[in-house]
Amino acid sequence: MSEKERIVTIDEKIYKNKEHILRFLADELGFPAYFGMNYDALSDCLGDICSPTTLRFIQDEEGVRSECVQMTLQIAGNVAEWNPDLNVEIVFRTEQTGSQTEETEPLPVDSEPLSAEQALQRLEEGNRNYLRSEIGLGDISMDLRRETAEQGQKPYAIIITCSDSRVIPEYIFSAGIGELFVIRVAGNVLDNHQLGSIEYAAEHLGTKLVVMLGHTRCGAVSSAIAGHSGGFIDYILKDINEAIGGEKDDYRASCLNIRHGVDQIRRELMIHPIKDSRQIKVVGAIYHVEDGSVEFLKED
Repeated sequence: MSEKERIVTIDEKIYKNKEHILRFLADELGFPAYFGMNYDALSDCLGDICSPTTLRFIQDEEGVRSECVQMTLQIAGNVAEWNPDLNVEIVFRTEQTGSQTEETEPLPVDSEPLSAEQALQRLEEGNRNYLRSEIGLGDISMDLRRETAEQGQKPYAIIITCSDSRVIPEYIFSAGIGELFVIRVAGNVLDNHQLGSIEYAAEHLGTKLVVMLGHTRCGAVSSAIAGHSGGFIDYILKDINEAIGGEKDDYRASCLNIRHGVDQIRRELMIHPIKDSRQIKVVGAIYHVEDGSVEFLKED
């Protein structure tokens, strides 16, 4: 393969709707975002390729599953007939050549709530998908927007996380509309507002898993370690200092802060029990901003 030749891989298990495929191709081939808005524009996009490019379509052995992949294949095949720089290669999924990305199909809105253990497995699978992806994988389709608008939400996990702009739970766990109930506050501190939000999702939406998700290189934790103070942020730093004590290591302090939050939620659920509270699981986790992985903390 020459230095200028490109191989673009489209895996139907990852890019499972039209919008994903169009956005991915436009971005991967270096075209403006508007080229990824519809199939006519995509056809023009492929036709304008001016350097050797191979499009690899990875399929399950039983064949193409989704209409959007079929249409993309058809367009690529047509363009390949008159664009000598474009090759189309079909690769069936095997252990050697196939994607290792796991499937996380969106839950029907009217399905039974996942147990805490099932929800935790789904989050772990979603994070593994995220680590192998370049674009968001959650379902944000118009059909799902209509469905959740008409039938309501049924999130399978409650995520309490920091306001840090690098921490995006829906991306981190490859989740779409209606799948995660996210509560954000700088430093993962808790007061009655956050606790009330947890209570609402657990009691009224039936969500069984609560995840206190901290992250590395947290500015709030670093400020607490450094002894900063002033303004309204003092309310945040006071809670963090209570959690971390004299710990000076950033990672260990973040873990202590998360464990403190987990203990606080568990304690409040015991003091103010809600419906099916014994089925609710509360866990702590750290998101590593350096590589995107989520580390679920072991119980003490």
